[in-house]
Amino acid sequence: MPVMQQQGATLVEDADLYPWAARVIHTYWTEYSKTSIPMICTAFGIQYRIYITAARCVYAAKPAHMHLRFGKSSTKVSVKACVTPRHSTKQLFDDIGIIVTWISIPGGEAAPWGPYLSQPSKPRTGESYWFQDWVSYDNYKVIGYIAEEKSRENHSLYVLDDMYGSNSVCNQHVPAQKGSQDYWAACVHSCQPHQHSSKRPPCLRYLLGLGHAVLDDKNELVGIVTWSCGNEPTALARRGGLPLPLGVAVPDDRYQQNLKCAEKVRDNLRDASLYYPGFLQSLCPPPNKVD
Repeated sequence: MPVMQQQGATLVEDADLYPWAARVIHTYWTEYSKTSIPMICTAFGIQYRIYITAARCVYAAKPAHMHLRFGKSSTKVSVKACVTPRHSTKQLFDDIGIIVTWISIPGGEAAPWGPYLSQPSKPRTGESYWFQDWVSYDNYKVIGYIAEEKSRENHSLYVLDDMYGSNSVCNQHVPAQKGSQDYWAACVHSCQPHQHSSKRPPCLRYLLGLGHAVLDDKNELVGIVTWSCGNEPTALARRGGLPLPLGVAVPDDRYQQNLKCAEKVRDNLRDASLYYPGFLQSLCPPPNKVD
């Protein structure tokens, strides 16, 4: 289970202001109306019945044990399938996952028709997919749900404003191995890159949780937070409370392929998906073939 904590973030008093933000609950569907634990991450609606989150959130999850909850009314929608990248990174640390929901099930609510989170108008392509053309000033925010430590059934939506992005801070602070300088990933942090090794107040802010969205000043999706594991309480204590950057997966050409796969799974109406293992996988092309 990922650590969910915040320091210096702003509580969103009315979660309905962000109707495309959902909590991902991993509970068997016959019990899903009775409990909202455990919450494992945040997901965001981008199309009808399609939500994106961190791949690490769903790679070991069982769709039959999952449902999404929305807003103050806790509208509940059950999950049909999870799509993880065919060309994945090690342990899915830098990958986006996709959740496909059912239209409805007996006793549950119908999947909502929007609104949806705006996606980048120009998806990134090529081998440098993990990089992002960050602006040089704090123009980003991170938004996502966290579960309260004392009462895990209570989930609160937070926004962390005035965030910075870079392609180098993660390399400096989280090398792939000791002495290595080859770990490059897009990341966001609460102060400027050259300040991050200090203990200035802006650097001590954080919002921890998987699947949180990084948005620009137009509320358009920049990326999904895919790891913050170096910010659990013991790790923070070792660094005197200084949080590490948050790793961000940027939507790219690989992601577009996985999205097409999710759309085929969503649009499939055959009951075969319930009875024949591997049927949904057959709807998508193998890794070495692209539609």
